Amino acid sequence: MRTRRGLSTVVGAVFAVIVISTSIGYVAYSMNLLQNYNTSVLARNQLSTDKASENFQLYSLKIAGSKFNVTIANTGSVPVNITRMWVQNTTATDWVNYYTINKAVNPGALLTNIGQSSAVNVNTAYAYNIKLATSRGNSIQFSMGSTAAKPLYMLLTTIPNSVTNSNNVTMLLMVINNMSSNNALVNVQANTTVSCISSNSATFSLAYKSGPTPSVIPTLPSGGIAIFKYQYLATVGVGSHKYNTCTAKLLSGASGNTASDTVWSSP
Repeated sequence: MRTRRGLSTVVGAVFAVIVISTSIGYVAYSMNLLQNYNTSVLARNQLSTDKASENFQLYSLKIAGSKFNVTIANTGSVPVNITRMWVQNTTATDWVNYYTINKAVNPGALLTNIGQSSAVNVNTAYAYNIKLATSRGNSIQFSMGSTAAKPLYMLLTTIPNSVTNSNNVTMLLMVINNMSSNNALVNVQANTTVSCISSNSATFSLAYKSGPTPSVIPTLPSGGIAIFKYQYLATVGVGSHKYNTCTAKLLSGASGNTASDTVWSSP
């Protein structure tokens, strides 16, 4: 009886050790699993926070050597890694190409020359949609268009507005990019001359001196304003006072991309 009682005690102790060991192992496994889960949650939360803190915007868009030359500004609080660039030609053919970028920019800094290494040869007469994507999944999209795409808001102002013979005349042509948001215009150029039509047979003409200045605006962002300046010398013949309609237009502009001003002239 004593032998059996002693054996039962040993067996019970062995089972107790097994139960305790199993419990400790399970608790340790559970704690490790919980720790991994917490780490994963924290990592995901940090990624979400970084993604929300990531902010960048288009700084400039140019054409250099028949290639896109895009500059972006990192306006957020975390570094931005530009991974891909998508380019869609929306004018001649409807194709989409994408290119690997993998360039980083720190907060408050500029990243330049994006697109210079792409295979796209840019035709400034065409319109393009461009999209830049980051490693965190954020993106910005913008367009590059031509002045031939649609009518723009234009205004012509003559200084002075009432002229006599041999007056120096300054004409200012204002062009506003009123296209859709983030649609930049490139190579905006004004025609080299301003034409005038008199209201009667009396002589009125403008002798070219200089302009337009500047000769070209490389990039006109959405909502941007370009001003071209002309200088002329007025010739007014003998005759009655009259009104003259002077018109300026854009080079290679869409139909309607003109602006007119009425000039009063007298001998």
